[in-house]
Amino acid sequence: MAYNMDRKTFFKVFAVLLANTGITPAFAANLNVENNASLKISEGPYLLSMDGGKVCVVFMTNKRAVASVEVFSPDDKNFSQNKIFFDSSPTGRKHIGTLHAVWLENLAAGNTYSYKIEVKEVLEYWETYKGAKYGATKFGDILKCDTYPNGSNPLIFKTPSDKNPEMSFIVINDIHQTPKTVQQLLQPKNLSNADFILLNGDMVNTFQNEELIFKGFMRAVSDAAHGNIPIFYARGNHECRGKYSEAFLDYFPTKTGKPYYAFMRAGTFFLVLDMGEDKPDSSAECGGITDFDSYQKEESNWLEKIVASKEFKTAKRRIAISHIPPFELGESPYNRAIGNRFRKILDKANLNLMICAHWHERFVVKSGERFPKSKLDIKVKYPIIINGKKDALKVKIDDSSLSFAFINEKGGYTEWVDLNKLK
Repeated sequence: MAYNMDRKTFFKVFAVLLANTGITPAFAANLNVENNASLKISEGPYLLSMDGGKVCVVFMTNKRAVASVEVFSPDDKNFSQNKIFFDSSPTGRKHIGTLHAVWLENLAAGNTYSYKIEVKEVLEYWETYKGAKYGATKFGDILKCDTYPNGSNPLIFKTPSDKNPEMSFIVINDIHQTPKTVQQLLQPKNLSNADFILLNGDMVNTFQNEELIFKGFMRAVSDAAHGNIPIFYARGNHECRGKYSEAFLDYFPTKTGKPYYAFMRAGTFFLVLDMGEDKPDSSAECGGITDFDSYQKEESNWLEKIVASKEFKTAKRRIAISHIPPFELGESPYNRAIGNRFRKILDKANLNLMICAHWHERFVVKSGERFPKSKLDIKVKYPIIINGKKDALKVKIDDSSLSFAFINEKGGYTEWVDLNKLK
């Protein structure tokens, strides 16, 4: 028996079937459209992974569309006339969907850039409707946006200068989908003079669906950054769980195409590590669908090459970021082996500081001290700051010093501590 089904009904049925399979490519997110609403930017934009003359602009639309970002800078002769960058797929076609990630490239250091987003709704394109002329596309609404959607802030960013030795940044972690905490910790006075925001993992309980990603934390983060302040993300163990865990990099792209990567800022080399799950692949929680053992071997090989590089060795400072401290990952010998694998490399890397999370309470461990809570008798070889669940960590760096303070949900600061006192 044959059934006739209109396009709208087909996509609704297909979305249900797709959800039940657990398959979550970026295309699945593209089914979340508002057919009867006006075209709008529904989430973001937010800036990710700004480094080496590149930054990624990520945003969502409520309808399937093609997207571009137009960039201008009076400071950069290469951008004195507007340049346009497209949200393109790896196959050479412009991406048609609701989730958009546009990489801006060839940006000069220390310059200010303004950007404008343009999205064009795609109603039909020639492959999808009967009787279409070859190459014909049916477009709908067009939207241009040069201010952050929830306010009047112009879409502007500044690239870091190679010559400026000063910077500050703010770290939050273990939010576990409590957006109110994000709003409290990232209030404007805490973001004053912040060069970037670092999300150090476990921002959700599970990476289960798109709505949870934005309602749980990212909408609040994006609104705080209002399209101006760059964001870096270190994946936690809870981001490794849920139907959308495989789509993590669709929402949070990196230069390496992996959740681990590195970047430079104000003469400081940052290592962003990914310890993956805090349970072995054989555990019931992992359900037989993970292979973090192979993944972390690959990451440790990458890490060895990075710490051996001239850029890393000659940096003024070296800071490692990891959601889970690499000292004791759970109770199993397997997880301890993972910690040992990374620690052997990091112990020889001449780190100035490591910033971690995961424990939901804050600790400061001086170089030479025994690592707290660990059943292993290990003395750390570099200072470690573990930020709490309801704290923000603010770090300031200048030519001769690094200092930090914790900020609570009410905006209260602890005393600033000089890193030299932790040696």
